[in-house]
Amino acid sequence: MARERLLAEKAAAKKAADAAKAKARAEKLVAKAAARDAIRAAAPKAKAKPKAAPSFFQQGIAAAEVTDDEVEVEEEVGGTPTPMAVGTHVARATLTLTLILTLILTLILTLTLTLTLTLTLTLSLTLTLTLTLTLTLTLTLTQP
Repeated sequence: MARERLLAEKAAAKKAADAAKAKARAEKLVAKAAARDAIRAAAPKAKAKPKAAPSFFQQGIAAAEVTDDEVEVEEEVGGTPTPMAVGTHVARATLTLTLILTLILTLILTLTLTLTLTLTLTLSLTLTLTLTLTLTLTLTLTQP
């Protein structure tokens, strides 16, 4: 009987120790959660991101005549190869690109013409000098 009593006391002591450990762990978790909540409360709150407006895409190009006090009805005058965002200025971008390409091509043609004229003048001078020397030598050799 003493042995049974001793085993029962050991089991009760172990059960009490386990309960104390569980209570300590729970208190530790509660303290961590309270500290985390305090940090979150002290931190500045992030602003909510504004929702983006829905994007509208269309493939047609519309034109309308606008006067000071009224807007005429729009009519479709063309289209784009792919759908583009509403309000995209296709004509302006195309015009700018066209102007840039035109300027580049004009510059290339000007340089080509300048080089061609320079080469032509050089060849003309060479031929003139050659003919002059030939005539001079011919006249010199044919004189008695």
